[in-house]
Amino acid sequence: MTGSVVLWDFDGTLAFRDGMWRGCLVEALTEVTPGHGVTRADLAPGLHDGFPWHRPETGHPALNTPDAWWDALHPLFVKAYVDAGIAAEPAADAARGVRAHYTEPTRWTVFPDTAAALAELSAAGWRHVSNHVPAPARTAPAPLGSAGVTGFRVDLRKHRDPLGAF
Repeated sequence: MTGSVVLWDFDGTLAFRDGMWRGCLVEALTEVTPGHGVTRADLAPGLHDGFPWHRPETGHPALNTPDAWWDALHPLFVKAYVDAGIAAEPAADAARGVRAHYTEPTRWTVFPDTAAALAELSAAGWRHVSNHVPAPARTAPAPLGSAGVTGFRVDLRKHRDPLGAF
């Protein structure tokens, strides 16, 4: 990739997911154990530490594919569930479902100014790269496309689900 590039943090900059990680874990748990009674607040202590960004001083070169990324997070999710009072087996089952819930494009909301900002920068010759795109795509990620953000080419890179340039 050559030329001027903007690196965007997708989550919280271009779009957001209501409930963020804790909300996602509640959704995944509800699918496995309806009526569980666990709240977002119950999961907060278990998610306080353990994501790769909690250790910015440490490189994470092994987390270079979507599967590697999600596999590395699985123990964190299990621990958060168990700490919230869920038995180990349903906790592990729910943790396996977090990826599908988190990457569901319809759960994301694009900020109102995202399309205009991307269009303005694109018109000035900038290419866009995001550290996280919640659904595989070759065009604008589904959350962006559904908000009228179109015409951005995605050059997929291996990372979460997946790293993309658009």
